[in-house]
Amino acid sequence: MRRLCSYLPPLISLLLLSSVLSYGQAWSGILDPARAVDWTQAGIPGGIPSGSWTQCGSTIASGASTTTIQNALNACTANHFVLLGAGTFTLSSSIHSNISNIVLRGSGPTQTTIILNGHDILMGSGSSGQGSDPTAGLTATNLSTFAQGSTVLTVASTAGMSANQVVQIDQLNDTNYVNVVGNEGTENAGRCGTSGFSGCSTRAQLELVQIASVSDSTHITIKAPGLSHTYNSGLSPQVFFWSSSGIASNDGVENMTVDAGTVTTSDFAVSFSFCNFCWAKNIAVINGHRAAIYFLWSYRNEVRDSYVSESNGPGGPTEYGIECDTCSLAKIENNILFGVTSPLMIETSYGVVMGYNYMLNTSSGNQFPNIDTHRVHNFLLLSEGNIAGTLGWDFIWGSGSQNTSFRSRYNGNDPNKTNYQLPVADSAWNRYANFVGNVLGDPTFHKTYECTNVNQQPSNNFIYEIGFFNRCEVGTSGYDATTLSSLMRWGNWDAATYCTNGGHSGIACGSTGSNGIRFCK
Repeated sequence: MRRLCSYLPPLISLLLLSSVLSYGQAWSGILDPARAVDWTQAGIPGGIPSGSWTQCGSTIASGASTTTIQNALNACTANHFVLLGAGTFTLSSSIHSNISNIVLRGSGPTQTTIILNGHDILMGSGSSGQGSDPTAGLTATNLSTFAQGSTVLTVASTAGMSANQVVQIDQLNDTNYVNVVGNEGTENAGRCGTSGFSGCSTRAQLELVQIASVSDSTHITIKAPGLSHTYNSGLSPQVFFWSSSGIASNDGVENMTVDAGTVTTSDFAVSFSFCNFCWAKNIAVINGHRAAIYFLWSYRNEVRDSYVSESNGPGGPTEYGIECDTCSLAKIENNILFGVTSPLMIETSYGVVMGYNYMLNTSSGNQFPNIDTHRVHNFLLLSEGNIAGTLGWDFIWGSGSQNTSFRSRYNGNDPNKTNYQLPVADSAWNRYANFVGNVLGDPTFHKTYECTNVNQQPSNNFIYEIGFFNRCEVGTSGYDATTLSSLMRWGNWDAATYCTNGGHSGIACGSTGSNGIRFCK
Protein backbone atom coordinates (compact mmCIF):
# COMPACT_ATOMS: atom_id res chain seq x y z
CA MET A 1 0.00 0.00 0.00
CA ARG A 2 1.40 3.38 -0.93
CA ARG A 3 1.69 5.89 1.88
CA LEU A 4 1.34 9.61 1.41
CA CYS A 5 4.33 11.87 1.66
CA SER A 6 4.54 13.97 4.79
CA TYR A 7 4.33 17.02 2.53
CA LEU A 8 0.71 16.36 1.58
CA PRO A 9 -1.25 17.47 4.71
CA PRO A 10 0.41 20.89 4.97
CA LEU A 11 0.08 21.32 1.22
CA ILE A 12 -3.66 20.66 1.36
CA SER A 13 -3.94 23.00 4.36
CA LEU A 14 -2.23 25.70 2.31
CA LEU A 15 -4.60 25.08 -0.60
CA LEU A 16 -7.65 25.47 1.62
CA LEU A 17 -6.60 28.70 3.31
CA SER A 18 -9.08 31.51 2.95
CA SER A 19 -8.84 34.00 0.13
CA VAL A 20 -7.41 36.52 2.57
CA LEU A 21 -4.10 35.22 1.21
CA SER A 22 -5.24 35.24 -2.39
CA TYR A 23 -2.50 36.34 -4.81
CA GLY A 24 -1.42 39.00 -2.31
CA GLN A 25 1.45 36.88 -1.11
CA ALA A 26 4.89 37.92 -2.31
CA TRP A 27 6.26 35.58 -4.96
CA SER A 28 9.74 37.09 -4.64
CA GLY A 29 12.28 34.37 -4.01
CA ILE A 30 10.09 31.72 -5.65
CA LEU A 31 9.49 33.12 -9.13
CA ASP A 32 11.91 35.07 -11.27
CA PRO A 33 10.60 38.66 -11.66
CA ALA A 34 10.31 38.14 -15.42
CA ARG A 35 7.84 35.29 -14.80
CA ALA A 36 5.34 37.19 -12.64
CA VAL A 37 3.56 40.50 -12.13
CA ASP A 38 2.00 42.26 -9.15
CA TRP A 39 -1.29 40.36 -9.21
CA THR A 40 -2.66 42.44 -6.32
CA GLN A 41 -3.39 45.04 -9.02
CA ALA A 42 -5.98 42.78 -10.70
CA GLY A 43 -9.65 43.61 -10.40
CA ILE A 44 -11.42 46.83 -9.47
CA PRO A 45 -9.27 49.15 -7.32
CA GLY A 46 -10.66 49.13 -3.80
CA GLY A 47 -13.30 46.55 -4.71
CA ILE A 48 -16.72 46.85 -6.34
CA PRO A 49 -17.98 50.35 -5.42
CA SER A 50 -21.75 50.06 -5.88
CA GLY A 51 -22.67 49.15 -2.29
CA SER A 52 -23.01 52.82 -1.36
CA TRP A 53 -24.83 53.93 -4.51
CA THR A 54 -28.46 55.05 -4.48
CA GLN A 55 -31.43 53.82 -6.46
CA CYS A 56 -32.37 55.50 -9.72
CA GLY A 57 -36.16 55.90 -9.96
CA SER A 58 -38.65 53.43 -8.53
CA THR A 59 -38.33 49.67 -8.40
CA ILE A 60 -39.40 48.11 -11.72
CA ALA A 61 -42.14 45.54 -11.16
CA SER A 62 -42.19 42.01 -12.54
CA GLY A 63 -43.42 41.74 -16.11
CA ALA A 64 -42.39 45.26 -17.09
CA SER A 65 -41.48 45.72 -20.74
CA THR A 66 -37.95 45.80 -22.09
CA THR A 67 -38.57 49.42 -23.07
CA THR A 68 -39.30 50.29 -19.43
CA ILE A 69 -35.98 48.78 -18.31
CA GLN A 70 -34.08 50.45 -21.16
CA ASN A 71 -35.61 53.86 -20.44
CA ALA A 72 -34.67 53.54 -16.78
CA LEU A 73 -31.05 52.79 -17.70
CA ASN A 74 -30.97 55.70 -20.13
CA ALA A 75 -32.27 58.08 -17.46
CA CYS A 76 -29.84 56.93 -14.77
CA THR A 77 -26.92 59.14 -13.75
CA ALA A 78 -23.56 58.32 -12.21
CA ASN A 79 -23.37 56.34 -8.98
CA HIS A 80 -26.94 55.01 -9.20
CA PHE A 81 -28.57 51.64 -9.83
CA VAL A 82 -31.73 50.53 -11.61
CA LEU A 83 -33.56 48.00 -9.41
CA LEU A 84 -35.68 45.18 -10.77
CA GLY A 85 -38.20 43.74 -8.35
CA ALA A 86 -38.93 40.09 -7.63
CA GLY A 87 -40.37 38.11 -10.51
CA THR A 88 -39.67 37.40 -14.17
CA PHE A 89 -38.80 39.79 -17.00
CA THR A 90 -38.81 38.51 -20.60
CA LEU A 91 -36.82 40.57 -23.11
CA SER A 92 -38.20 41.59 -26.50
CA SER A 93 -34.86 43.17 -27.46
CA SER A 94 -31.39 43.50 -25.97
CA ILE A 95 -30.83 45.98 -23.16
CA HIS A 96 -27.66 48.02 -22.97
CA SER A 97 -25.93 51.00 -21.41
CA ASN A 98 -22.78 52.97 -22.15
CA ILE A 99 -23.28 55.44 -19.29
CA SER A 100 -20.52 55.17 -16.69
CA ASN A 101 -21.03 54.37 -13.01
CA ILE A 102 -24.41 52.66 -13.16
CA VAL A 103 -25.67 49.19 -12.21
CA LEU A 104 -28.50 46.98 -13.40
CA ARG A 105 -29.49 45.22 -10.18
CA GLY A 106 -32.04 42.55 -9.34
CA SER A 107 -33.55 41.71 -5.97
CA GLY A 108 -31.45 38.56 -5.72
CA PRO A 109 -30.73 35.57 -7.98
CA THR A 110 -33.55 33.57 -6.37
CA GLN A 111 -35.94 36.51 -6.71
CA THR A 112 -35.34 38.23 -10.07
CA THR A 113 -35.04 36.38 -13.38
CA ILE A 114 -34.43 37.91 -16.81
CA ILE A 115 -35.31 35.57 -19.69
CA LEU A 116 -33.20 36.68 -22.65
CA ASN A 117 -35.47 35.20 -25.31
CA GLY A 118 -32.74 35.39 -27.96
CA HIS A 119 -31.35 38.74 -26.76
CA ASP A 120 -28.69 39.81 -24.27
CA ILE A 121 -27.48 42.36 -21.72
CA LEU A 122 -24.59 44.63 -22.74
CA MET A 123 -22.69 47.22 -20.74
CA GLY A 124 -20.21 49.33 -22.68
CA SER A 125 -19.63 50.03 -26.35
CA GLY A 126 -22.42 48.88 -28.70
CA SER A 127 -26.00 47.79 -28.24
CA SER A 128 -26.00 43.97 -28.27
CA GLY A 129 -23.93 40.79 -28.52
CA GLN A 130 -20.20 41.30 -28.30
CA GLY A 131 -20.60 45.06 -28.63
CA SER A 132 -18.70 47.19 -31.12
CA ASP A 133 -15.20 48.60 -31.42
CA PRO A 134 -14.58 52.34 -31.08
CA THR A 135 -13.80 53.97 -34.39
CA ALA A 136 -12.83 57.54 -33.46
CA GLY A 137 -9.35 58.83 -32.82
CA LEU A 138 -7.36 55.62 -33.36
CA THR A 139 -3.74 56.70 -32.93
CA ALA A 140 -0.34 55.09 -32.34
CA THR A 141 2.79 56.78 -31.04
CA ASN A 142 6.26 55.32 -30.53
CA LEU A 143 7.39 54.27 -27.05
CA SER A 144 11.01 54.69 -25.96
CA THR A 145 10.84 53.42 -22.37
CA PHE A 146 11.34 49.68 -22.25
CA ALA A 147 12.04 48.30 -18.75
CA GLN A 148 9.57 46.04 -16.96
CA GLY A 149 7.81 47.88 -14.14
CA SER A 150 8.42 51.35 -15.57
CA THR A 151 5.61 53.81 -14.84
CA VAL A 152 7.08 57.01 -16.34
CA LEU A 153 7.09 56.54 -20.09
CA THR A 154 8.65 58.57 -22.88
CA VAL A 155 6.59 58.66 -26.08
CA ALA A 156 6.90 60.46 -29.39
CA SER A 157 3.82 62.56 -28.65
CA THR A 158 1.17 62.77 -25.93
CA ALA A 159 -1.33 64.57 -28.19
CA GLY A 160 -4.76 63.04 -27.63
CA MET A 161 -3.83 61.43 -24.30
CA SER A 162 -5.35 62.36 -20.95
CA ALA A 163 -5.31 61.31 -17.29
CA ASN A 164 -7.34 58.15 -16.49
CA GLN A 165 -7.43 57.10 -20.13
CA VAL A 166 -6.92 53.38 -20.77
CA VAL A 167 -4.47 52.75 -23.62
CA GLN A 168 -2.78 49.75 -25.21
CA ILE A 169 0.95 49.02 -25.30
CA ASP A 170 2.37 46.51 -27.76
CA GLN A 171 5.29 45.74 -30.05
CA LEU A 172 6.04 43.56 -33.05
CA ASN A 173 6.07 39.90 -32.02
CA ASP A 174 9.07 38.69 -30.04
CA THR A 175 9.54 35.25 -31.57
CA ASN A 176 11.27 33.97 -28.43
CA TYR A 177 7.81 33.98 -26.85
CA VAL A 178 5.15 34.61 -29.48
CA ASN A 179 4.11 32.13 -32.16
CA VAL A 180 0.93 33.13 -33.97
CA VAL A 181 0.58 29.85 -35.93
CA GLY A 182 -1.07 27.38 -33.59
CA ASN A 183 -1.85 23.72 -34.04
CA GLU A 184 -5.07 24.58 -35.91
CA GLY A 185 -3.75 27.68 -37.67
CA THR A 186 -3.82 31.42 -37.07
CA GLU A 187 -6.67 33.34 -35.53
CA ASN A 188 -5.68 36.97 -35.83
CA ALA A 189 -5.29 38.81 -32.56
CA GLY A 190 -4.17 42.40 -32.29
CA ARG A 191 -4.54 45.58 -34.26
CA CYS A 192 -3.82 46.40 -37.89
CA GLY A 193 -1.90 49.65 -37.58
CA THR A 194 -4.47 52.29 -36.68
CA SER A 195 -7.28 50.95 -38.83
CA GLY A 196 -8.86 48.76 -36.15
CA PHE A 197 -8.45 46.66 -33.05
CA SER A 198 -8.19 43.19 -34.58
CA GLY A 199 -7.65 41.34 -37.82
CA CYS A 200 -3.84 41.14 -37.79
CA SER A 201 -1.33 39.11 -35.84
CA THR A 202 1.90 41.13 -36.04
CA ARG A 203 1.40 42.64 -32.54
CA ALA A 204 -0.22 39.72 -30.76
CA GLN A 205 1.21 40.34 -27.28
CA LEU A 206 -0.48 43.40 -25.83
CA GLU A 207 -1.40 44.97 -22.52
CA LEU A 208 -3.88 47.63 -21.45
CA VAL A 209 -2.69 50.25 -18.96
CA GLN A 210 -4.21 53.36 -17.40
CA ILE A 211 -2.62 56.79 -17.66
CA ALA A 212 -2.22 58.47 -14.25
CA SER A 213 -1.04 61.79 -15.64
CA VAL A 214 0.29 63.50 -18.76
CA SER A 215 3.40 65.43 -17.78
CA ASP A 216 4.28 67.17 -21.03
CA SER A 217 4.36 66.63 -24.78
CA THR A 218 6.50 63.47 -24.55
CA HIS A 219 5.93 61.97 -21.08
CA ILE A 220 3.11 60.10 -19.39
CA THR A 221 2.88 58.28 -16.07
CA ILE A 222 0.93 55.03 -15.98
CA LYS A 223 -0.52 53.34 -12.93
CA ALA A 224 0.93 50.29 -11.18
CA PRO A 225 2.15 47.72 -11.92
CA GLY A 226 3.79 49.60 -14.81
CA LEU A 227 5.01 47.86 -17.95
CA SER A 228 4.28 44.15 -17.78
CA HIS A 229 7.57 43.06 -19.33
CA THR A 230 10.72 44.52 -20.86
CA TYR A 231 10.11 45.73 -24.40
CA ASN A 232 12.59 45.41 -27.26
CA SER A 233 13.62 48.65 -28.94
CA GLY A 234 14.10 46.78 -32.22
CA LEU A 235 10.44 45.65 -32.28
CA SER A 236 8.86 49.09 -32.59
CA PRO A 237 7.08 49.38 -29.21
CA GLN A 238 4.08 51.70 -29.39
CA VAL A 239 1.23 53.17 -27.38
CA PHE A 240 -2.08 52.73 -29.20
CA PHE A 241 -5.15 54.68 -28.08
CA TRP A 242 -8.57 55.86 -29.15
CA SER A 243 -11.15 58.47 -28.28
CA SER A 244 -12.63 58.05 -24.81
CA SER A 245 -15.96 59.37 -26.01
CA GLY A 246 -18.64 56.75 -25.44
CA ILE A 247 -16.31 54.44 -23.49
CA ALA A 248 -18.02 53.30 -20.30
CA SER A 249 -16.44 52.45 -16.97
CA ASN A 250 -17.56 51.30 -13.52
CA ASP A 251 -20.74 49.55 -14.72
CA GLY A 252 -22.16 46.38 -13.24
CA VAL A 253 -24.81 43.68 -13.37
CA GLU A 254 -25.79 42.32 -9.96
CA ASN A 255 -28.15 40.13 -7.94
CA MET A 256 -30.23 38.30 -10.56
CA THR A 257 -30.64 35.16 -12.62
CA VAL A 258 -30.18 35.50 -16.38
CA ASP A 259 -31.77 32.65 -18.32
CA ALA A 260 -30.46 32.35 -21.89
CA GLY A 261 -33.18 29.79 -22.61
CA THR A 262 -33.48 27.70 -25.74
CA VAL A 263 -33.05 30.49 -28.32
CA THR A 264 -29.42 30.08 -29.32
CA THR A 265 -28.99 33.62 -30.64
CA SER A 266 -28.29 34.66 -27.04
CA ASP A 267 -24.63 33.85 -27.63
CA PHE A 268 -23.28 36.42 -25.18
CA ALA A 269 -25.72 36.50 -22.30
CA VAL A 270 -24.09 39.25 -20.22
CA SER A 271 -21.43 41.27 -22.06
CA PHE A 272 -19.01 44.06 -21.20
CA SER A 273 -17.44 45.62 -24.31
CA PHE A 274 -14.70 48.25 -23.92
CA CYS A 275 -16.00 48.62 -20.38
CA ASN A 276 -13.20 49.29 -17.87
CA PHE A 277 -13.54 48.57 -14.13
CA CYS A 278 -16.86 46.80 -14.87
CA TRP A 279 -18.27 43.77 -13.10
CA ALA A 280 -20.75 40.95 -12.69
CA LYS A 281 -21.55 40.11 -9.07
CA ASN A 282 -23.92 37.62 -7.46
CA ILE A 283 -25.61 36.63 -10.71
CA ALA A 284 -26.62 33.22 -12.01
CA VAL A 285 -26.44 32.71 -15.78
CA ILE A 286 -28.21 29.50 -16.77
CA ASN A 287 -28.77 27.66 -20.06
CA GLY A 288 -25.91 29.56 -21.66
CA HIS A 289 -24.87 29.02 -25.27
CA ARG A 290 -21.54 30.55 -26.46
CA ALA A 291 -20.53 32.66 -23.42
CA ALA A 292 -22.43 33.30 -20.21
CA ILE A 293 -20.35 36.32 -19.10
CA TYR A 294 -18.15 37.99 -21.70
CA PHE A 295 -15.54 40.78 -21.57
CA LEU A 296 -14.01 42.41 -24.66
CA TRP A 297 -10.99 44.73 -24.66
CA SER A 298 -11.46 45.67 -21.04
CA TYR A 299 -9.22 46.69 -18.14
CA ARG A 300 -9.39 45.63 -14.47
CA ASN A 301 -12.81 43.99 -14.62
CA GLU A 302 -14.26 41.55 -12.14
CA VAL A 303 -16.60 38.54 -11.95
CA ARG A 304 -17.29 37.30 -8.46
CA ASP A 305 -19.71 35.36 -6.27
CA SER A 306 -21.64 34.09 -9.30
CA TYR A 307 -22.96 30.83 -10.76
CA VAL A 308 -22.88 29.67 -14.38
CA SER A 309 -24.51 26.57 -15.83
CA GLU A 310 -24.81 25.36 -19.40
CA SER A 311 -25.90 22.16 -21.16
CA ASN A 312 -23.56 19.69 -19.39
CA GLY A 313 -23.52 17.87 -22.70
CA PRO A 314 -20.73 16.25 -24.73
CA GLY A 315 -19.27 17.94 -27.76
CA GLY A 316 -16.79 20.53 -28.91
CA PRO A 317 -15.47 23.33 -26.69
CA THR A 318 -17.50 26.22 -28.13
CA GLU A 319 -19.50 26.57 -24.94
CA TYR A 320 -17.74 28.96 -22.59
CA GLY A 321 -18.65 30.11 -19.10
CA ILE A 322 -16.68 33.27 -18.37
CA GLU A 323 -14.84 34.48 -21.48
CA CYS A 324 -12.15 37.15 -21.23
CA ASP A 325 -11.27 38.38 -24.72
CA THR A 326 -8.35 40.83 -24.67
CA CYS A 327 -8.51 41.62 -20.96
CA SER A 328 -5.79 43.08 -18.76
CA LEU A 329 -5.61 42.60 -14.99
CA ALA A 330 -9.12 41.17 -14.67
CA LYS A 331 -10.17 39.18 -11.60
CA ILE A 332 -12.44 36.11 -11.69
CA GLU A 333 -13.00 34.99 -8.12
CA ASN A 334 -15.28 32.80 -6.01
CA ASN A 335 -17.57 31.49 -8.76
CA ILE A 336 -19.18 28.09 -9.40
CA LEU A 337 -19.41 26.84 -12.99
CA PHE A 338 -21.27 23.61 -13.75
CA GLY A 339 -21.87 21.72 -16.98
CA VAL A 340 -19.79 24.11 -19.09
CA THR A 341 -17.44 22.68 -21.72
CA SER A 342 -14.78 25.35 -21.08
CA PRO A 343 -15.72 27.22 -17.89
CA LEU A 344 -12.92 29.83 -17.91
CA MET A 345 -11.82 30.85 -21.41
CA ILE A 346 -8.99 33.39 -21.62
CA GLU A 347 -7.96 34.90 -24.98
CA THR A 348 -5.16 37.35 -25.84
CA SER A 349 -5.09 38.57 -22.25
CA TYR A 350 -2.56 39.72 -19.67
CA GLY A 351 -2.40 39.53 -15.88
CA VAL A 352 -5.81 37.90 -15.39
CA VAL A 353 -6.29 36.39 -11.91
CA MET A 354 -8.58 33.35 -11.62
CA GLY A 355 -8.97 32.62 -7.92
CA TYR A 356 -11.02 30.21 -5.80
CA ASN A 357 -13.46 29.06 -8.46
CA TYR A 358 -15.12 25.62 -8.53
CA MET A 359 -15.70 23.90 -11.88
CA LEU A 360 -17.36 20.58 -12.71
CA ASN A 361 -18.62 18.95 -15.90
CA THR A 362 -20.17 15.48 -15.61
CA SER A 363 -21.12 14.82 -19.25
CA SER A 364 -19.74 11.75 -20.99
CA GLY A 365 -16.86 11.95 -23.45
CA ASN A 366 -13.82 14.22 -23.66
CA GLN A 367 -12.34 16.04 -20.68
CA PHE A 368 -11.84 19.55 -22.08
CA PRO A 369 -9.80 22.02 -20.02
CA ASN A 370 -11.81 23.80 -17.35
CA ILE A 371 -9.31 26.65 -17.44
CA ASP A 372 -8.16 27.27 -21.00
CA THR A 373 -5.99 29.81 -22.79
CA HIS A 374 -7.18 30.05 -26.35
CA ARG A 375 -5.65 32.33 -28.97
CA VAL A 376 -2.30 34.04 -29.06
CA HIS A 377 -0.89 35.54 -26.76
CA ASN A 378 -1.90 35.05 -23.11
CA PHE A 379 0.77 35.93 -20.59
CA LEU A 380 1.37 36.46 -16.88
CA LEU A 381 -1.94 34.83 -15.92
CA LEU A 382 -2.51 33.44 -12.42
CA SER A 383 -4.70 30.47 -11.48
CA GLU A 384 -4.86 30.26 -7.69
CA GLY A 385 -6.92 28.12 -5.36
CA ASN A 386 -9.17 26.73 -8.09
CA ILE A 387 -10.82 23.29 -8.00
CA ALA A 388 -11.20 21.88 -11.49
CA GLY A 389 -10.60 18.89 -13.74
CA THR A 390 -7.95 20.15 -16.17
CA LEU A 391 -5.80 23.23 -16.63
CA GLY A 392 -4.89 23.78 -20.28
CA TRP A 393 -2.37 26.32 -21.51
CA ASP A 394 -3.24 25.47 -25.12
CA PHE A 395 -1.61 26.04 -28.52
CA ILE A 396 -4.68 25.70 -30.71
CA TRP A 397 -4.50 29.29 -32.00
CA GLY A 398 -1.03 30.24 -30.83
CA SER A 399 1.26 30.79 -27.89
CA GLY A 400 1.26 31.96 -24.28
CA SER A 401 4.00 32.53 -21.74
CA GLN A 402 4.88 33.12 -18.08
CA ASN A 403 1.56 31.79 -16.77
CA THR A 404 1.33 30.50 -13.20
CA SER A 405 -0.78 27.95 -11.33
CA PHE A 406 -0.54 28.17 -7.54
CA ARG A 407 -2.12 25.92 -4.87
CA SER A 408 -4.94 24.70 -7.10
CA ARG A 409 -6.54 21.26 -7.30
CA TYR A 410 -6.85 19.60 -10.73
CA ASN A 411 -8.17 16.03 -10.54
CA GLY A 412 -7.81 15.29 -14.28
CA ASN A 413 -10.67 12.84 -14.19
CA ASP A 414 -14.14 14.37 -13.90
CA PRO A 415 -17.06 11.91 -13.74
CA ASN A 416 -17.99 10.05 -16.94
CA LYS A 417 -14.95 11.18 -18.93
CA THR A 418 -13.40 8.74 -21.37
CA ASN A 419 -10.62 10.72 -23.08
CA TYR A 420 -8.06 13.49 -22.46
CA GLN A 421 -8.14 12.79 -18.73
CA LEU A 422 -5.14 14.67 -17.42
CA PRO A 423 -4.68 17.39 -14.79
CA VAL A 424 -2.26 19.65 -16.70
CA ALA A 425 -1.72 20.27 -20.40
CA ASP A 426 1.15 22.73 -20.89
CA SER A 427 1.17 22.73 -24.67
CA ALA A 428 3.82 23.83 -27.17
CA TRP A 429 4.91 27.45 -27.03
CA ASN A 430 3.51 27.98 -23.55
CA ARG A 431 6.96 28.78 -22.32
CA TYR A 432 8.20 29.77 -18.86
CA ALA A 433 5.12 28.38 -17.09
CA ASN A 434 5.12 28.02 -13.30
CA PHE A 435 3.40 25.32 -11.22
CA VAL A 436 3.74 25.83 -7.47
CA GLY A 437 1.95 24.04 -4.62
CA ASN A 438 -0.76 22.33 -6.66
CA VAL A 439 -2.51 19.00 -5.95
CA LEU A 440 -2.71 16.99 -9.18
CA GLY A 441 -4.43 13.85 -10.36
CA ASP A 442 -6.61 10.94 -9.31
CA PRO A 443 -4.78 8.04 -7.60
CA THR A 444 -7.27 5.55 -9.08
CA PHE A 445 -6.45 6.62 -12.65
CA HIS A 446 -3.16 8.48 -13.10
CA LYS A 447 -0.09 6.24 -13.06
CA THR A 448 2.59 8.19 -14.94
CA TYR A 449 4.25 11.46 -13.98
CA GLU A 450 4.62 13.16 -17.36
CA CYS A 451 4.34 12.75 -21.10
CA THR A 452 7.07 14.46 -23.14
CA ASN A 453 8.77 13.88 -26.48
CA VAL A 454 11.11 11.36 -24.86
CA ASN A 455 8.39 9.72 -22.80
CA GLN A 456 5.29 9.44 -24.98
CA GLN A 457 2.53 7.31 -23.52
CA PRO A 458 0.01 4.96 -25.17
CA SER A 459 -2.78 6.19 -22.89
CA ASN A 460 -3.67 9.46 -21.18
CA ASN A 461 -3.21 8.45 -17.54
CA PHE A 462 -0.37 10.89 -16.86
CA ILE A 463 -0.16 14.02 -14.72
CA TYR A 464 1.60 16.48 -17.06
CA GLU A 465 1.41 16.72 -20.83
CA ILE A 466 4.23 19.07 -21.84
CA GLY A 467 5.30 20.71 -25.07
CA PHE A 468 3.10 19.06 -27.69
CA PHE A 469 1.44 20.87 -30.58
CA ASN A 470 -1.36 18.31 -30.34
CA ARG A 471 -1.97 15.52 -27.83
CA CYS A 472 0.73 13.26 -26.46
CA GLU A 473 -1.04 9.91 -26.64
CA VAL A 474 -2.32 10.32 -30.22
CA GLY A 475 0.89 11.56 -31.79
CA THR A 476 1.87 15.06 -32.69
CA SER A 477 2.82 17.25 -35.63
CA GLY A 478 5.50 18.98 -33.63
CA TYR A 479 7.13 19.49 -30.26
CA ASP A 480 8.54 22.53 -28.47
CA ALA A 481 11.40 21.47 -26.24
CA THR A 482 11.68 24.96 -24.73
CA THR A 483 8.26 24.55 -23.10
CA LEU A 484 9.72 21.69 -21.08
CA SER A 485 13.16 23.18 -20.43
CA SER A 486 11.69 26.50 -19.24
CA LEU A 487 9.01 24.91 -17.04
CA MET A 488 9.20 25.65 -13.30
CA ARG A 489 7.64 23.07 -10.94
CA TRP A 490 7.95 23.28 -7.17
CA GLY A 491 6.01 21.78 -4.25
CA ASN A 492 3.30 20.07 -6.32
CA TRP A 493 1.77 16.83 -5.04
CA ASP A 494 0.77 14.35 -7.70
CA ALA A 495 -1.22 11.13 -7.66
CA ALA A 496 1.20 9.20 -9.87
CA THR A 497 4.21 9.38 -7.56
CA TYR A 498 2.41 10.20 -4.29
CA CYS A 499 5.17 12.72 -3.71
CA THR A 500 5.71 16.44 -3.62
CA ASN A 501 8.44 17.55 -5.98
CA GLY A 502 10.86 20.27 -4.99
CA GLY A 503 13.38 22.41 -6.73
CA HIS A 504 13.29 23.78 -10.25
CA SER A 505 14.00 20.54 -12.08
CA GLY A 506 10.49 19.15 -11.75
CA ILE A 507 11.81 15.64 -11.15
CA ALA A 508 9.46 13.51 -9.08
CA CYS A 509 10.69 12.81 -5.57
CA GLY A 510 11.07 9.49 -3.78
CA SER A 511 12.66 6.23 -4.78
CA THR A 512 11.37 2.84 -5.87
CA GLY A 513 10.92 0.06 -3.32
CA SER A 514 11.03 -3.68 -3.98
CA ASN A 515 7.34 -3.66 -4.87
CA GLY A 516 7.99 -1.16 -7.66
CA ILE A 517 5.99 1.59 -5.99
CA ARG A 518 7.48 4.97 -5.14
CA PHE A 519 7.69 5.94 -1.53
CA CYS A 520 8.83 9.05 0.32
CA LYS A 521 12.14 9.30 2.06
